[in-house]
Amino acid sequence: MRLPITLKANEKVQLINLSQVVRVVAYKGAEVKTSLNVSFAGTNSAPLTYEARVTDEDGTIIENLKADGFIAESLCGKDAMLSGNLSLLVNGSSAQAFVSTGTALLTLKIVDCNQ
Repeated sequence: MRLPITLKANEKVQLINLSQVVRVVAYKGAEVKTSLNVSFAGTNSAPLTYEARVTDEDGTIIENLKADGFIAESLCGKDAMLSGNLSLLVNGSSAQAFVSTGTALLTLKIVDCNQ
């Protein structure tokens, strides 16, 4: 996901809330880790992660990766590029998993740089 944002000289944009539903179908013996990372170009934010281990039976896991409140902000007075990446890591001998996602929901707020 990439979202360009045009700002005025005295503005910055803040990412306030973030949510994405992730559905993982994993087979017996799989260790699964999903990671959602959303940030502005030139900045970093902590990824939202979910880990699960499927031991005895095949299973479907539905998880809402969610963060409420302030997450990240752009640089002041420059146009911003919001980027997002969802990754899936599967470990285990002959382990298999499939992932599907819902729409990422987020709240962006444009604020004055002096605030």
